[in-house]
Amino acid sequence: MTQTERIRIIARFSFINTCAATVFVMLDGRYYADRVIPMAVQKSRKTPSRRGMRRSHDSLSNPALTTDPVTGETHRRHHVTADGFYKGRKLVNTESE
Repeated sequence: MTQTERIRIIARFSFINTCAATVFVMLDGRYYADRVIPMAVQKSRKTPSRRGMRRSHDSLSNPALTTDPVTGETHRRHHVTADGFYKGRKLVNTESE
C-alpha cells in the first residue's frame, strides 16, 4: 500500500471563523489522526449588493442576427446561411441542388 493510499481526508469540521480538514493515516487497519489542514474561509458575509454586482455580467444576450442580401434569409452574423450563402455569394452546395 502506497503513501497516497494510506492518507485520506476523512472529516471536515468548522467552527465560528475557522474551517479545517483532519487527515487520518491508516496503519495496521486502524485510522490515526495525523494533522489538521486549515481551509479557506471568507472573512465576512457577502452582501446582496456585492452578490448582484458580481452577477451583473452573467446574463445571456441574444445572438446577433442579419439578413442575407440575396436570399433574404435571417441568419447569425459571420455564419453561412442554411442555403449556403455568405455575404451574398454561394459558398456551399446543398443537397437539394
